[in-house]
Amino acid sequence: MEQQLLRKLLEFEFYNKHKSVTDNLFPSELRPLYTTIEQAHEKYKTDLDPSWIKKLHSEFNPSLTTAQRGSIAILLDDIINDTAVPDDIASDILNSMVRRQTATDLAQAALRVVDGNVDNFNELLAMMDSLEETDVKNDTYEEVAFDLDNLLTTTSHDNLFNFRLEGIADKIPGVGPGNFVIVFARPESGKTTYTCYEAAGFLKQNLKVCYFANEEPAVRVYMRLLCSYLELTTDEIRANPTKAQDDFGEAASRLRMIDCVGMDIREVDSWCKRNSPDILMLDQLDKFGISGSYSRSDERLGELYQAGREIAKRNNCVSWAVSQASADGADRAGLTFSMMAGSKTSKAAEADLIIGIGHNSQLHDDTYIRQFNIDKNKINGWHGTVTCSMYPQRAMFGV
Repeated sequence: MEQQLLRKLLEFEFYNKHKSVTDNLFPSELRPLYTTIEQAHEKYKTDLDPSWIKKLHSEFNPSLTTAQRGSIAILLDDIINDTAVPDDIASDILNSMVRRQTATDLAQAALRVVDGNVDNFNELLAMMDSLEETDVKNDTYEEVAFDLDNLLTTTSHDNLFNFRLEGIADKIPGVGPGNFVIVFARPESGKTTYTCYEAAGFLKQNLKVCYFANEEPAVRVYMRLLCSYLELTTDEIRANPTKAQDDFGEAASRLRMIDCVGMDIREVDSWCKRNSPDILMLDQLDKFGISGSYSRSDERLGELYQAGREIAKRNNCVSWAVSQASADGADRAGLTFSMMAGSKTSKAAEADLIIGIGHNSQLHDDTYIRQFNIDKNKINGWHGTVTCSMYPQRAMFGV
């Protein structure tokens, strides 16, 4: 494996990302070669051909014997003929090697203190200070270069996925890959009905939709989504199941409905990596598990919602989180994100768009009137309300 890594390190871009690698990660017979690769990269800043390394190694080490030159030539031939390793696998292996070596060095330094061979902690503290530089992990960030065409294309509203609800669609151009949306309301106010309605709308746009349901049985959520897509009641579907099967058959191939009571949020991330959905519905996000120790419930929720946002970014999809409103939102048409249950700030901080569904029994005589409050909007900045009617039997909304 060390030979395969040396072959990978001949590539300047890969080497440049892992410059903190040191020769002590390699067996003694490979260390001189790594030193030559390092010197060549620092001087020429280009991909290296193995034949160059052979000549450069002799140049950098003029006192080599004939036997030593022969050994280096054999090693280079082995490296050239070894299997190439993909970038991500090579990076992971180097990360692991560096961490193990760093841990070993730290342990040895600590033992020297314990054994009384060192009178102070300076060596240990210096090693701790250098840990950040030593860690070669590089998959947590990506620098964005100035590329005007790419910047304009990436930030354009032209390729966003449209909202189905007309009043919102008129004001907000849509949502796109990487966006994190929160929908919240009091119990029995229409949260799941609305997410089913929008999910059906995304299916109509030929998108791949995955719905994770952990509040009510997923089969009931599926039926509600089916009613919304076909704009029919359950009884109307039952009256002509063959037509419903034909009308929904193609969309069904792009829909995944997951019953996920007790699921950890990181399992969702793994599922998305394997299945690449365009739209991800998490109903309800608060009820997913997340590992770790938290002294307060709002800290746990903040971590959970951060994970929901990161799933959207890592998997290039739109992530929708469903949440309850606190008692502050009871019998109110106007909701603000500070009324989300369990957290007044940490949930809202992660979202690109927050939609609060409110209802006031005195203001709205009709039981099924709902007010949609756009309280946070990083997509185009519009804030306001949209009032509409809900038709629960068909899981439909009309302005």
